[in-house]
Amino acid sequence: MEALLIANPNASTTSDRVIDDVRHVLGRRYGRVDVARTNHRHHATELAAEAVAAGIGLVAALGGDGTANEVIQALATTDVPLAVLPGGGANVLARTLGLPEDPVRAARLLLPEDREPKTRRVGLGRANDRWFAIAAGFGFDASVVEAIERHPRLKRVLRDGAFVALGLAAWFASTDRHEVPLEIKLPDGSSSGGYWVVVASNSDPFTYLGALPMRLTPGVRFDDGIDVLAVRTASTSHVLRLVGRVFAGARHQRDPAVRLFRELDALTIRAPAPRPFQVDGDAAGTTDTLRIVRCPHTLDLLVVS
Repeated sequence: MEALLIANPNASTTSDRVIDDVRHVLGRRYGRVDVARTNHRHHATELAAEAVAAGIGLVAALGGDGTANEVIQALATTDVPLAVLPGGGANVLARTLGLPEDPVRAARLLLPEDREPKTRRVGLGRANDRWFAIAAGFGFDASVVEAIERHPRLKRVLRDGAFVALGLAAWFASTDRHEVPLEIKLPDGSSSGGYWVVVASNSDPFTYLGALPMRLTPGVRFDDGIDVLAVRTASTSHVLRLVGRVFAGARHQRDPAVRLFRELDALTIRAPAPRPFQVDGDAAGTTDTLRIVRCPHTLDLLVVS
């Protein structure tokens, strides 16, 4: 059975040598391993969809979380397994799965020579028409993701610190940070509003700053339902304290400006005008209504244990 390795050559820690070494590891189990390098937005989705149609046995995604997310768009609801290999900056999904940051070591762990690879059918979230494994955000955090994508060189240098660094810069530059009314409609029909940012999480953590996890909704797992963090308008000093609390053992859960909703099957977030949204740290467009749904048992992932 054949495998396809989809690699993002522009990812932070991906190189031709790494691609060749990973291909060699995959080749020990799969007789033929094709390599496809992405060269435009959504290219990984196109490549993965073609592989599914051709009856491929495995798709491996070598790159950052954005590359993995693009592949997930094509593999969700199919029986083709995905091997997530870290080759980007934060590599949140790979680290959540307990994989080392070295993609060659990660490949060896996922595809050991002495036993069959282990797969796990996991749940995903869906934000309008986009699947997500980690999180979907609406409002300010999605604006930060857009800012990061406008500065690819800075992202490559800062790696997983880019979100925090550019987020704080965007906060200080913002002129409307006290007037971003997002409203959440919950499954029971009730509504809650007045939020500056809303993040729906399918796994934990949200991102990393070096070795420090940014745990917005601590404890959420792939199959427990969607957890939601909603933050009301806050002063600059309050936001700085909030960021510190997030990294200091998730102490933000006691913050009066923060509200957490646990294990939701669905929710709808509305804004008075179109705002950006993001999935797994990848800008996904703009909308005034974001419908988020939990979808259990949707994707086969290769796992270590």
